[in-house]
Amino acid sequence: MLNKIKILGFEIRNSNENELIKKIEKQISEKNKYVLHHINPHIILSAIKNNKLKKALNSFSDLYLDGIGLFIASKILYGKFGFKQRMTGTDFYSSLLRSANKNKRSIFFFGGSVESSERITKIVNSTYPNVSVKGAISRNDYNTKEFYNFNEADILFVGLGSPLQEIWAAENFKKIDATVTICVGSGIDYLSGIYKRAPITMRKWGLEWFWRLLYDPKRLWRRYLIGNFIFIHKILMQKVSKNYENF
Repeated sequence: MLNKIKILGFEIRNSNENELIKKIEKQISEKNKYVLHHINPHIILSAIKNNKLKKALNSFSDLYLDGIGLFIASKILYGKFGFKQRMTGTDFYSSLLRSANKNKRSIFFFGGSVESSERITKIVNSTYPNVSVKGAISRNDYNTKEFYNFNEADILFVGLGSPLQEIWAAENFKKIDATVTICVGSGIDYLSGIYKRAPITMRKWGLEWFWRLLYDPKRLWRRYLIGNFIFIHKILMQKVSKNYENF
């Protein structure tokens, strides 16, 4: 089994959810700075065009897969040596909160909508009573010139949207007073209930992307209807050439 899967120039760790939870706990216990991100086809395609985003992603401690697209791509490219388990970032964030609750960790939420930042503390306090919420700042309050104090949180959720969140995390995770930094995209909005998850059946069959498209077609149609075809084409090119690095 490959420890990392290389897809379109990005090395993505081949781990399941439990292994990642254990790794994060280890980093917190040992006070090791650790920055991670679950990436998907859209982020990879964006990074191919945006060198600053690509550089940021390649500086992260680890990248993990997000969703069905990269899982299928790994099987096309590497067969039985592809990813051993499909992982979805939105599901993982809830698992991470359960682990934080079990181990009495502290979390800071940096990003999400104003409404999400106002709701997330109350939701986490009621659902995960052993988690200490150090604070919540919406993406609307983000300021490039301000240095933020995250109150020595064990875990920092960064939901500023791509590519801002990745570039910010790459530039700041070693300097800020949080141990583990995880880019979560719209994760804070989902955790707060502002965005609705797809029905469980659709999630099980890897169709959450289709649910999101139906939920917000104006914003997401290009990402999924055009982006997916471009991604598939690039994966097939990598498969044929065995060394497709032309980005």
